[in-house]
Amino acid sequence: MRKTARMLIAVTFALPDESKELVHELRHPGATGSGALPSVLGNLGPHEILIIHTGVGKKRAQAAAERLLQDYTPGLLISSGFAGGLDPAIPARSVVLAQNLSDAAMLQTARTALGSHGVFEGLLTTTEMTLETAAEKAMCARDTNGIAVDMESAEIVKVARAHRVPTLTIRVVTDSATEPLPVPFPVWFDEQKQQPKVGALLKYLLANPAVIPDFARFVGNVNGARRVMTEALVRIIEAIC
Repeated sequence: MRKTARMLIAVTFALPDESKELVHELRHPGATGSGALPSVLGNLGPHEILIIHTGVGKKRAQAAAERLLQDYTPGLLISSGFAGGLDPAIPARSVVLAQNLSDAAMLQTARTALGSHGVFEGLLTTTEMTLETAAEKAMCARDTNGIAVDMESAEIVKVARAHRVPTLTIRVVTDSATEPLPVPFPVWFDEQKQQPKVGALLKYLLANPAVIPDFARFVGNVNGARRVMTEALVRIIEAIC
């Protein structure tokens, strides 16, 4: 891995809601690019950080990674954000380091920076569709031996490796293997616009009040996962020299 005193590190997230706390950690952050999912460039520790929002799903992630590597040559690409749990032993808000989608040297850097508490290593599975039920997650775990699942990382890393850019994939679990999503993904998320459907979500909750406590717990896990992710990324980036 190429290491310098000052490195450009690209960090990908699906959506700005996942990255907003890391943006607050940057010195001199500034938007670059345009559209619904702009990038952010700033500094953290000795390094330049370029935050890229890929959008949700494999195709968008692949296209975003290709655009990134046409315009920049980062010394490291970190695929980060949220994931669903596949291993029942991994609780929500846990960090997952993907052994199959990370370079060995970067895995070791992450291990040293994070320690072992609340950190799990294993295979990360990337799927086309959101896994919404415990049964779907259990089937995916059996088929892939994955410990967590997302919808972008494999495609991002495939592009990075084709360009010989070192990678680290780190995700934080928002819903454990035994927790179904309280609201179906298509109900609250507009895939075309890549943004939440707030009105549709409120309508669903009013029509299904029994799911409100589970939804509130899920929102709490998302907020907690965002904080955990930010802290983990800051520690890893500051450890790279």
